[in-house]
Amino acid sequence: MGTKTKEALYFGAAFLLLSTASILIGRYMDKKQIVEFARKFIGLPYVWGAQCPTIGADCSGLVYMVYKKFYPDFRDRTAQAYFNASLLKDRPEVGDLIFFGTGPNDIKHVGIVSGKNTMIHSGQSTGVTETNFNTPYWQNIFVSYGKITG
Repeated sequence: MGTKTKEALYFGAAFLLLSTASILIGRYMDKKQIVEFARKFIGLPYVWGAQCPTIGADCSGLVYMVYKKFYPDFRDRTAQAYFNASLLKDRPEVGDLIFFGTGPNDIKHVGIVSGKNTMIHSGQSTGVTETNFNTPYWQNIFVSYGKITG
C-alpha cells in the first residue's frame, strides 16, 4: 500500500470515529435535554386527551409534547401505542419511557425516566410532577421500560 493510500485510510477511519462519537454524544445530550425540557411542564394540570402546554396534558400528551421538540417526526399516540412502538429494556436510561398497567396488552400510564427511580409524568390527581416510581404503588403496576424506535 502506498503512503497516500495509507493516509486516506487513516483520514477515513479518523473521520468515521469522530462521526460516531459525535452521534453518540448527541444522543446522550438529547436524553438529558429531554428531561430538562420535561421539567418545564411540572405543575401543568392533568387534562384527559390534551397535549397543550398552556391548558394541560394527560400522560401520553406530555410524552408527545416533550419528544416532539427533539424529534419533529414524533407522532401522538396512546400509552399503549407508545409501548407497542418501543424497544423494551431491562434497565432504563434518563429519557426512556416507563410503562404501567396490568400487563403488556393493558398499558394505562406512561412517564419519562428522569433519574434513578424517578419519572416525570402527568397523573390524574397530581398533574405533571416528578415522582419516585420505586414505591409499592408504582411497582405493583410496573410493566416495562422502553426506548422509542418509531
